[in-house]
Amino acid sequence: MLLWVGPKIQEVLWCELSAFFFFIIPAQHAEYYGFWTSVFFRSVFNACMRRMPTPTTLPCYILYDEFGHSTIPSFVSVANTIRGYKVSLSIVLQSIAQLSARYGRDYAQSIQGGFNTYLTYSGADPETARFFEAIAGKVIETRRDKIEDITQQRHEYNLLNADAVRRIGNHQAVMVSANKNPGILETRAFFEDRRLRKIPARFGPAFIPKTHESGRIKRVPLS
Repeated sequence: MLLWVGPKIQEVLWCELSAFFFFIIPAQHAEYYGFWTSVFFRSVFNACMRRMPTPTTLPCYILYDEFGHSTIPSFVSVANTIRGYKVSLSIVLQSIAQLSARYGRDYAQSIQGGFNTYLTYSGADPETARFFEAIAGKVIETRRDKIEDITQQRHEYNLLNADAVRRIGNHQAVMVSANKNPGILETRAFFEDRRLRKIPARFGPAFIPKTHESGRIKRVPLS
């Protein structure tokens, strides 16, 4: 599954014989076409969960960028059950606050609970930084002044303070996954890697004439 956001092309390409679906919307019209984005992804989720996977079923990876610009009905149930259908779902937000603004605070917290792994980069806004401060957990220290003392002293503090989350390096990310200890990852943008710069994705989607339409490829203009 591939989501491609392009600044100039405004069509949907549906390729029946390929493993790729292109839903192309100009960045400046993300909110305007948000309804159609929601319908499209809800249809994708339904298709992924239409039948139980078999040992020969290929896994599916969905990367949902700019999730805060669309509203998916019953998304909590999707997030909680879709992994059982060999589907990995990742959503990308500019801020945790986007979930509350779009779905309401209680429902936003339910959505957050449906994911096992959380990741943030440097420059996080205050609410996002506080969220990672909370889920990173605390360090608890106990000590005695003397080995023979009965009374122990207990000291508790955050593993990562909110300001530390915000101030991580430009090539770092904080990740908290399931029941594992949180960690700070060293990251690199794909365009900084000589090998990844050579991949065909940097050339953009292939051009298909507007007059071309067959049983395999169908073009649906959005404007």
